Amino acid sequence: MFNRTRCLQITAALASISLLAGCGLLSEDDGDESKRIVVGTTSAPSTLDPAAAWDGSWELYRNVYQTLLAFPTGSTKPQPDAAQSCEFTDAASQAYRCTLRKGLKFSNGEALDSKAVKHSLDRIKTINSKVGPKDLFGSLEKIETPDPLTVVFHLKTSDATFPYVLGSPAASLVAPKEYPADKVRGDGKITGSGPYVLDSYKEGGEAVLSRNGSYTGFANRRNSGVTIRYFAESAKMVAALKAKEIDATYRGLSAPQITELQTPTRSRRASRSSRTSAPRSATWSSTPRTRRSTSSPSARPLPRSSTGGPSSPRSTRAPRSRCTRWFPRASLATRRRSTTSTAPRTWARPRRSSRTPGSTSRST
Repeated sequence: MFNRTRCLQITAALASISLLAGCGLLSEDDGDESKRIVVGTTSAPSTLDPAAAWDGSWELYRNVYQTLLAFPTGSTKPQPDAAQSCEFTDAASQAYRCTLRKGLKFSNGEALDSKAVKHSLDRIKTINSKVGPKDLFGSLEKIETPDPLTVVFHLKTSDATFPYVLGSPAASLVAPKEYPADKVRGDGKITGSGPYVLDSYKEGGEAVLSRNGSYTGFANRRNSGVTIRYFAESAKMVAALKAKEIDATYRGLSAPQITELQTPTRSRRASRSSRTSAPRSATWSSTPRTRRSTSSPSARPLPRSSTGGPSSPRSTRAPRSRCTRWFPRASLATRRRSTTSTAPRTWARPRRSSRTPGSTSRST
């Protein structure tokens, strides 16, 4: 059974960490814009055309294609990328309007306008690839382009998750002149408007990317380019990482491999922790302001209070019972024995007597 909501959650997580634009060494703090990085992965693209892929190919798409919305690193909420703004225009969430940024262009110089957006998404349904992302657009009825910078999506039913679809690589924008409307592009090239352009690609080998000088979007590139090396086995990728043949890895690592790579760091942290932390070897005894070692046989646990927690070590008075708390210094039974009347004395107002007028009673 197709679970669209679950797929969108995975899409958000994948898209937010697969963008390499902010990487110096997959870090936005120490990036060197003149440095080229090498990234290893086991997710080789099945095709370079986004209309026919819903798999690990999305890692590459995020870096060479642009979408109307996108997920910045670490974010699970889509934000404008090729679009300047996007919003639902009706209360039923069936009309979604996007306004494009001005001056957007594909890497071949072709304008990225509303017609290019319509062409990119319409061809997904037209091609109808069995392994493509067409199922993600099941709620889309039609696309209107009132002007070059405005795109309106009309939905069949209310769909609040539609912005997440537009933020995924499934909605990658392609140049109309290079991508046929009714078939998959098969020349092994990419024409997009993303942060990078594809310089060369060797199937099962590597993809060489360089910065796109005409890119306009949210990504802040901190390197001069990226080389993505594809590995058939994760063991070979780990060996390349240890040999410093690659700078980082993305996906494809098993839990034991991750533990092995993290072991030196964990050992150093454990060593520092053992030198700086001291064991707790003493506890408070029942005697106020006295501290005794836990190894002493005379050490006793802290007395418990009526609320269940430890009582204050300054207090040695026994807790008062609930009964004596309401009667000062003497119980009700003692008061009864000390009176001369046979009737018990009470604290409540006496009831009106039912005796006849003129009768008397003994007084205390």
